Amino acid sequence: MGKLFANKLQHKKINDERYLAEICPYIHLNPKRAGLVKKLNKWGFSNYPEWIGKREGVLFDNELLNEIFGNSSNYIDYLKRFDNHKIKEYLYTPSKTGVSHEA
Repeated sequence: MGKLFANKLQHKKINDERYLAEICPYIHLNPKRAGLVKKLNKWGFSNYPEWIGKREGVLFDNELLNEIFGNSSNYIDYLKRFDNHKIKEYLYTPSKTGVSHEA
């Protein structure tokens, strides 16, 4: 049960590193937007603590973080200014290739 299982899942191929960099904050902010936590680093099902250097994770590779944002502090600042509407427009706009984004 729940929203995840009740609706069709959507997927979108991310071909561009810039969109990859923007989808990470979108995902990291979801628990807070949903009212599940007040502080993002308290959500145990996220790699956000790795992104901000508060937890060591075996699956986390900070190459994207360092390449795009430079460091954790810059990423935290980026999250504060993140434009949720821009990424939602990208995610929910049908592909120009005619491929559906619904699974």
